[in-house]
Amino acid sequence: ANLEMASGVTSRMLRAVRAPLGRTWARSLSSKPDPEAVTPDFATSVNVADIRLGRPSRKKPKKPAQGSWEGLDGLEERTKGSLISETLSTMETDSEFQLTAQRLKEVGAEKMSLEERKNRRRALDNLGIPDFFEFLAKEKVAGDLSRRPAEVLQLNIGLYCNQACAHCHVDSSPKRQEMMDRETADRCLEILKNSDSIHTLDITGGAPELNTEFRHLVTEARKLPNVKEIIDRCNLTVLLEPGQEDLAEFLASHQVRVVASLPC
Repeated sequence: ANLEMASGVTSRMLRAVRAPLGRTWARSLSSKPDPEAVTPDFATSVNVADIRLGRPSRKKPKKPAQGSWEGLDGLEERTKGSLISETLSTMETDSEFQLTAQRLKEVGAEKMSLEERKNRRRALDNLGIPDFFEFLAKEKVAGDLSRRPAEVLQLNIGLYCNQACAHCHVDSSPKRQEMMDRETADRCLEILKNSDSIHTLDITGGAPELNTEFRHLVTEARKLPNVKEIIDRCNLTVLLEPGQEDLAEFLASHQVRVVASLPC
């Protein structure tokens, strides 16, 4: 009997507590949010269950269409008196260039590069030149070889060139369209600026002077206090190209050291 009485009292107490709580909850759902409330306001009118968050859109970088490099625009007009037309004519008739072009078309640039590396290794083997590690063992070079801090940043800013030299190890020519863009050039300048050890910028190509980013790189690099020397690997004939009449003056005014090759 006592148990039943206690159970009845408990049930009445719970009902008495639930009633005001239910009324309070109902009022809270119909009332406006308190702007000064610190705790989360569950009375918001926004139905979060209906909200779907979309994925952020990512802009895909635009790839330049084949043959769309701006350096080719108006090429015929700009190259009057240039070596480029002569170079292109030679490439059309030279049997070695024709074979290279055909092979490039068949297998692509990547496989061509791999084949070239293999051929060079075979040529070194035929000359009896030892493997690098064999040479170290033979000369009894003691201690571990460790990398020293980089002091020179060499940039190949493009393969476009006014000539097509047989000895060119990157097969540069007027037909090559691989060129460094402004975004990459600025990234290189950022690396150069933040380096504690690099003091020399070495620019090569192709004919690097024919890249639209060449003068930008030289001008901005010369402003950096840590850059003591800028090198331009020049074929010299580019100094006579149309549009490059002020090139020598530009190089001199920015104290660029010219390292010249002998084209053939």
